[in-house]
Amino acid sequence: MAGKSARTKIRTMNKMKIQLILFLAAGALSCRTDLPGNTIIYIVRHAEKDVSDAKNLDPELSAEGMERAEALANKLKRVKLQHYGKVHHSSILKQANP
Repeated sequence: MAGKSARTKIRTMNKMKIQLILFLAAGALSCRTDLPGNTIIYIVRHAEKDVSDAKNLDPELSAEGMERAEALANKLKRVKLQHYGKVHHSSILKQANP
């Protein structure tokens, strides 16, 4: 995204986020299950990243992000996930497993 304005970069990232959410939702909805009951879909946005180094394309979670990831893990600790999608960035992986 070199050479693009900040506003253009933000719009591009927002479009990518929406596409990812739609992709994950479509994948979750297309999963066939023979189990009775309801299907619950959790869509979680990544926690805050350490953005102190603008050149770092794969930053770690900030202290606030780690707190948020741990709080989320605490809320979902009894949930048995059957399927999940993820992006391979260290901050997202740390949120999934703080």
